[in-house]
Amino acid sequence: MIITSEWFSNLSEEHRSYFKAVFHLSGLFDLKVLLGTYVNDALKMDTEAASLYLL
Repeated sequence: MIITSEWFSNLSEEHRSYFKAVFHLSGLFDLKVLLGTYVNDALKMDTEAASLYLL
């Protein structure tokens, strides 16, 4: 996971502060289902952005 990798520990304190939470979206193939949920409050994703990542 990114949060436990060396990559994260090499970030400056300022950049680490941007990460308030980390969660795994594995298995979610249509991001449009998140648009009307509380998860999108943090993601701030619009329909166009969600469509870009449709697998």
